[in-house]
Amino acid sequence: MPRKLLVADLLCGAGGSSTGCIQALLALGWQLDDIVLACVNHWPVSPAFREAAE
Repeated sequence: MPRKLLVADLLCGAGGSSTGCIQALLALGWQLDDIVLACVNHWPVSPAFREAAE
């Protein structure tokens, strides 16, 4: 049975914690297909800030 890892970022803001977590997991040998990332936004400005950063 393949392993999956659920990462929940409950205060994602600009996404720095989520991005850092994914980068760390990839560096540890996890495959992107095995990581499930759930983010919750509580600040209306965050989506526009995140889109501008991409």
